[in-house]
Amino acid sequence: IIETSKDILDFEGIKNFNTNYIAKKCNISIGSLYQYFQSKELIMSEILNREYTNQLKKMENMFSEVKSLKFENKLKAVIETSLNANKLNEYIQKSEAFFDMSKFKNKKINFEEEFLEKSKKFLLDSSQKISPEKIEQALLVIFNSVKNATGDDEKLKEALYKLGTSFLVPQMN
Repeated sequence: IIETSKDILDFEGIKNFNTNYIAKKCNISIGSLYQYFQSKELIMSEILNREYTNQLKKMENMFSEVKSLKFENKLKAVIETSLNANKLNEYIQKSEAFFDMSKFKNKKINFEEEFLEKSKKFLLDSSQKISPEKIEQALLVIFNSVKNATGDDEKLKEALYKLGTSFLVPQMN
């Protein structure tokens, strides 16, 4: 039900996000759907909870995979993680117009703070020469650029990497 609902959001839009359509796409009766989720708001809530948890795990995995690499590669990992994490923001933005998502505002803020804090610590562990303030500034620019961007993720990733390296790498010398 959750995966089908995410597919509907991703490929058909929020206008098709209703329990009747979700049940039809899942090849189950509406009664069966209601045994698990009594409303589309509860389905959306579960999507956001799972996406939040999934993105935090992806971040931890990505950081542990590149732990021993050079600073520039770690910066690329932070940018990649930020792009992946944007999926959570997409779901929140799609749902805000249709549901009362006020309870997710804190989750969204917590995720952004956690992403920035973990990314900052991760990059600081790589280079004691760059100030925490400089890293935090760069991360905010990266995260907000990703959050507000649409379109070609590869071009965005490349532009953010160039921006990040031009801003942070000279600080190491």
